[in-house]
This record gives sequence, C-alpha cells and structure tokens, in this order.
Amino acid sequence: MDGDVTNTTEIVQNMRMRAFTGYSGNVVLDDNGDREPDFWITDMDPDTGEFVKVAEIQNYGLGLQDFRKMLRPPAWPHGKVGLEHAPPDEPPCGFLGENCRETSSETYVLIYRHCYQQGIGKRSTAMLGSGSLLSSGGGGSLSQSLSSFNKSLRSVISQGTTQQQIFADVGYFRGAMLAIKKIHKEHIQLTRSVLLEFSEMKDLIHANLNLFIGASVDPPNICLFWQYCPKGSLADLLNNDEVNLDEFFKMSFMTDIAKGMEYLHKTHLVSHGNLKSPNCLVDSRWTVRITEYGLPTIMSGQKTDHLSEEEIYRRKLWTAPELLRENVPPLKGTQKGDIYSFAIIAYEIMMRTEPYALENMTPRDVVNRIRNGESIPFRPTLPDTTELGQPMVNILDNIMKMMEKYSNSLEEMVNERTHELSEEKKKTDMLLFKMLPSTVAEQLKAGQVVKPENYDSATIYFSDIVGFTTISADSSPMQVETIGDAYMVVSGVPVRNGTRHIAEIANCSLELLSVVAGFKIRHRPHQQLRLRIGLHTGGVVAGVVGLMMPRYCLFGDTVNTAERMESTGKRKSCESWEENECDV
Repeated sequence: MDGDVTNTTEIVQNMRMRAFTGYSGNVVLDDNGDREPDFWITDMDPDTGEFVKVAEIQNYGLGLQDFRKMLRPPAWPHGKVGLEHAPPDEPPCGFLGENCRETSSETYVLIYRHCYQQGIGKRSTAMLGSGSLLSSGGGGSLSQSLSSFNKSLRSVISQGTTQQQIFADVGYFRGAMLAIKKIHKEHIQLTRSVLLEFSEMKDLIHANLNLFIGASVDPPNICLFWQYCPKGSLADLLNNDEVNLDEFFKMSFMTDIAKGMEYLHKTHLVSHGNLKSPNCLVDSRWTVRITEYGLPTIMSGQKTDHLSEEEIYRRKLWTAPELLRENVPPLKGTQKGDIYSFAIIAYEIMMRTEPYALENMTPRDVVNRIRNGESIPFRPTLPDTTELGQPMVNILDNIMKMMEKYSNSLEEMVNERTHELSEEKKKTDMLLFKMLPSTVAEQLKAGQVVKPENYDSATIYFSDIVGFTTISADSSPMQVETIGDAYMVVSGVPVRNGTRHIAEIANCSLELLSVVAGFKIRHRPHQQLRLRIGLHTGGVVAGVVGLMMPRYCLFGDTVNTAERMESTGKRKSCESWEENECDV
C-alpha cells in the first residue's frame, strides 16, 4: 500500500470499505471503518428451557453476507412465531420519543423532593422517581385520553376474570394505578414557590390523607398524580343506593375526615381550602382519605372555559360565606372555612343527599343566597323529624360512654404509673443519700450547683484493717469482700457543728475499736481482726466532683495529715484494747 505511514488520517481513510482474512477469520470494514460482525441469534426452547440458535449472519466480503435460519423460528410474546414478527429496528416514537411529541400516549411522572438550604439560598430539586405513565384511555396523547373521560365516568376495566369500576381519570405508573388530576393551565413555571410546595408535600403522611405521588409539568400534559382509591369519592358512595350505610358507618366517615383535617391544620399547610365530598375518597378498607390539598400555586388560576356555569357554581356549595364575599380569597382558604365545609359534608353523610335541594333553585341561586347573607343564614335544611335526631343522639351517647371508659382507664393507668414512679424515686433517693450528704443531695435533686465551700474546722477519721491483703489472699470471693478496707468519716462538714466534731469523731473511733475487739471472722474464728485509726482536726475545702457520678470530696492538709496519721501509726499486739494489748 502506497502512502506515508506517519500520516494517521491517510491510514484511517485507507481502512474503510476493505475486506481481508485476519487471525479471527473474515474481516469486513464498512464505509465508517467499523467492522461488520458475525453473530447469531438464540431463543429459549419452551420445551427444554435451553437457548438454541435460531439464526446466523456471516460476512465474507464487501456486500457479501450469508443469513441462515437455523433450528426453529423464534417465538415472540402473545403467541407470535417467526422472524417476520420481530420488533421494529426503531420504536414508533423514536428512542427519545422525538417522533411522538404531540401524539404520544405516554407522559412522565416527576416526584419532587427538596434539598433547600435556607441559610445560603441554594436550591436543589431532585427527581427521585420517574417513569412512563400509561393512560387508560388507549392510543393518542394523554390530553386526548383525558378528554375522553367525563366527571361521572363509570367505565369498567377488565383485569383477568375480575372487573373494576373506575371513578376517576387513571393511569398506570410502575404497575400501580394512579388517579390523574388534570390542571387546566397552558404552562407552569417551576419557580421557587412551586418547588417549595412540591417539597412540602413529601412530609404529609397520615392515614386519612390521600398520598400525593407526583406531577407532570410539561404542556399540554400538566397533571397531578394521586394514590387511587378504588371505592371512589364520598359523593359517589352516598349517591349509590346499593351501598347500605348505617349510623356507625356514617360516624366512622365523619371521624376519618375530622382526623385528617386535624392533622392538616397542624401542618405547614394550615388549611385545605377546597374541602368537599368529591375530594373525600374511600379506599379499599373503607377509610376516608382527603385529597387535593396543598399546591395552592398550581391549583389556583386554572381556566374554567371547559365547565358550564352550573358546574362552576356547584363547586362552590361547600365554600364558607366569608370566602365567597372576597374578590381574591386566600389560596389555601382558612381553617374556619374548612370547618364550614366539614359541616356541609356531615349533612351530606347523615342525609345521604346533595348539600342543597336544587329542585326549585340553581346552584347559582344557592351560592348567591349564601354569599349575600340573610337574617336567618341560608343553610341546608334538616327535616323536622326524629329520624335524624335519634341516630345522632345514639352516636353521641356511644361517644360519651367510650370517652368515659377511656377516661377511667386512663386515670387508673396514671395512678398506677404514678405509684411506680414514686417507689422508684424513693429507691433513687435512698441510694443518693448513701452516696452524698443529705443537704448536698437535696441541692442536686433541685438542679442547683453545689459550690465548693471552705470550712475553718472539721475532724477527719481514717481507718484501715491490718493485714487485710493477707486475709483476702487466703479467702475465697464468697468469704470476704475485696473491694477495699480503708474508710473515712468526717464531722463538721457540710453542716457546721462548732467544736462538737472533735468529740463525735473520737467517740466514733472508740466505738469502732470496741466492736472490733469482739468481732469474729466467720471463716477464720481464731484470727483477731485489728483496726488502725488516724484522726486530725483542721480546716478543709469540700465540694462535689463529677457530673454523671457525683462524689462529695474533701481537700486540704487536714485530710492529708489524717491519712498519714493512719498509715504511719505504731501498732501494739494485744487481745483486748482495755488491756492495751491491741493494735492502735
């Protein structure tokens, strides 16, 4: 081959569109200089479970390929057999979805979690989970699929041999069914406030709040995704005459809503602002879960041109009068407004009807009467019968009985725990008073700091058992306590007693000598116990040392002198101290 071997560009150019026999066999290079590989395709034999070769491609030269089918045609999902059923070289929407920007039946769920540092003003939004969300509407774009649903959707999705009634726009995300809430806006800017609202949602977890999953903010598929509750909303349930709800079931629903709202009112959201029976969902365990809370920036300012006037006013039947009167009500409503909405829902539950009887009025008439106010406030009308009052009385009686029973049980439990606490306190005090002087112990129990104190005069006693080391060496651990034989006694500290401390320590020393003279060692009855004592009087400094294990300690020359008096004292052998024949 002619050319300059140092010119790499020329070398690469000459390696294109070539074929030759190499060490590994036939080598064919295409126009890009890439090698055309030899390969084969294997497929699992359904009978043996082993992979077998079903096709093979071999390259012999430029443009010369041998494609050979082998043992059997490959099997594909859904019972299809043969190479003609192989998937296309490129997905219909492209590898990045570039061919289906406007007509894709898929969108993506973004789950936002915050990592916001308030101190330095930096923000980081992480997408912890994402994946294809398949709309149950079939082909076409997500917006087209959603438009095929209506408010009272009652479609049926077959799942094997069972059928499930669907109460909302739904989709599947990672195998789980989600409820889709369409946001009627042309676009959403991911501002700081929006990102903070997303981050706040992750902390809201309660048995009576519906779980927020995530959102899609890409136009035109701007949606919120919530956990799907298979029994629909409370409004769906109340309007279904086939569902029998007794008084206790109704009370359970109201209790669930009250618990959820109590939790919500104590969180950073403060209030719901859009509480109504369609936003109270019922899960598979008949537990009510409140939904569509939070995210005020995203939820507000939506277009209403897709709604009729009746529907616009119908959505306001749960809104408090003071909020209806405001031109720009709070984005998240108020807690008082939520309580008003809860009262309307309670009426719906007890009466199993809509908030207001609309036979002779339109929703607009009702809202205007609520907004304008009347001498007697316009509210849902309770029937003048005892049918509603009696169940409510029974429910209240049961609640009072349960509260009384719980109160009595709680009182007994408190008394029992108080007695146990008192006994443990006594044990702790006894141990503390053995370790520290009572006056010092009381100060520590009161949380006071025990300051070091100087004492002008105190008497200190030190004693030691003579030959204790020898006795311990010749005895078993069960026969003698080996933690120590030196003891210290002090008088005049921490309570000053004038000069009485001298007499008290002297009398203590003589009493101990008297007791030792008649003391018999149980396992060595023929050996006399001997005690060596040292005393001294003078000024000392006393204080508490240590925090976890406090000790009351004395410092000064008086302490050192008393200790030396004990350790250097002369001994004299005797059998009784009265006869001056014992060690002193």
